[in-house]
Parts: sequence; C-alpha cells; structure tokens
Amino acid sequence: MEQGTIDGDWLIPVDEPEEEAPVFREILVALDTSSDSAAALKAAADIAMRMGANLRGLYVEDVDLLRLAASPVAREIAYPFERVLQLRPARMERQMRAEATRVRQAWERACRQRGIGGSFQVVRGDVAAEVLAAASEADLLSIGKVGRPVFQPVSLGSTALAVVDQAAQSVLFLQQAMYIAPPSVTVYDGSDLSRRSLHIASSIAERLGGFLTVILYPREREYSALRHDVSDRLRERELLIRYRELSSLGPSTLIGAVYTEQTGFFVMPDLSLSSEVIRRVLKTLSCPLLLAR
Repeated sequence: MEQGTIDGDWLIPVDEPEEEAPVFREILVALDTSSDSAAALKAAADIAMRMGANLRGLYVEDVDLLRLAASPVAREIAYPFERVLQLRPARMERQMRAEATRVRQAWERACRQRGIGGSFQVVRGDVAAEVLAAASEADLLSIGKVGRPVFQPVSLGSTALAVVDQAAQSVLFLQQAMYIAPPSVTVYDGSDLSRRSLHIASSIAERLGGFLTVILYPREREYSALRHDVSDRLRERELLIRYRELSSLGPSTLIGAVYTEQTGFFVMPDLSLSSEVIRRVLKTLSCPLLLAR
C-alpha cells in the first residue's frame, strides 16, 4: 500500500513497524444487573479479546442497601404492581446473591464466547470504594454510566461520578445500546498522555476497519508539527486517518467536533480537564468514551 491522501483529508501512513507495549493487559468490569452494565461487559470483553488481555469481573454487594434493609421503617415498592413490602436483611441478601449469580453467568458467557481468561470476584462494601480499590490493579476499568435507575434515568450514576473524580486508571464509560464502532476519534496535543490516547485509539481502529480521526489541539505546537508527529508515530499502521483542527478545548467545542465526526468510539485524554468538563462531555455524548489517564 502506498502513502497518499483521499479527498485531501485522509492520510494512509505506512513504514516499518516499531515495537510498542500492549495497550491493556488487565481489564476490570464493574457489574450489576443494569442494561448499562451489560453494555460495559460486552465492550470490555471485545477489547480484551482484541488486545489479548485478561478480563476481571467485579460485583459489589452494596452495604448501604443492607443497612437500609435493616431499618424498621424501610419499605420496598414492588413496581409496577404497587405492592409495599417491608425490607428485611435476609431478603436483601438473597436478592444480592441471585444478582451475583446472574452477572457471574453473563461474565462467564462473555469470556467463553471470546476465548478470553480472567477472574470473577464478589465483595461487600461501599460500591464506589470497592470499584476504585479493585481498579487500582487494572489497566482499564469498564463501567456503566448510570447503573440501575428505577423510574427516570439520571445523567450519571454515583459510582461513575466517583470514578471520574478519583480513578487513576483509564476508564471506559458505556450505557444501554452503546457499542464500539468506527471511526475511532482522539485528541492530540503532543503530550505524553495524548500519545497514549493515540496509541489506544489507533489500536482499536486497526481492529475495526482502520478508520481513525485525530483532533489536533495546538497547546504549544503548530498544527503542521502535530500532524507530522502523528503520521510519524502511526507510520507502521495501515490506517485511514482524518485530521481535524481544534482551536480550543472547551466542552462545547469538543462535543461539537466529536458529533461532527460521527464518532463510534472516543478516546479522550484527561489533559488536566476539570471534573465538570469531563462530566458534561460524558452526559452529552452518545458514544462509548474512554477517558485516558
């Protein structure tokens, strides 16, 4: 294949490959019985299969729910049947054990279908704290955006919010009916973190037809220098690369650029972005988002 352009925007760089470290070796997926969690499991399993990574499943028995069940005034509404039942610790524990069994079976099925290895763990405690503790031993955490809303979906679940604020690892956020698809899109400013994001996005793109969009953000360098740097770093990959220039990294500008590119998978480097900016992007975008850290 020869290097060239398509419609003046797409560039195919090729050259001799250079050795690169695996993108992910250990992936953790935080599981419950929600549709968002199911999407997080599928995406994590697909990435583990493509990257040759292990997939760890985690189910947390929520200690706050157990405490609530022990309260004499706690009641459970059996929606939509409008029955009111008294919450009891024994009943809540049985429900949690049943949920753990269901999510373990889903995790086992995902691993078996893709031929990947890993482990599954059930722990009891504060959900966010246990997820963050387990994630400290992984390269990537995959999690649903919302969790288990009963009536109206919330923008972001409490565990997802805690992960945005506190997780040191890269995090993949999914919600119901989301799946990883081309094109992969990332932001590049020449920093070490944006290089890692480029490595992740290009590795996924290479396994999804080769379509990659790189949003160039000239924090300290010119667009032409950033474009040359990307082309040089990806010279060994057979990719169709589209470049887009961004003059600012505000949430509205970034969201608009991602929407315009009809993004199927967005790798967003955490370039000293505030939690408020990250939350706004997460709430607004309707594609899988991997927050690279």
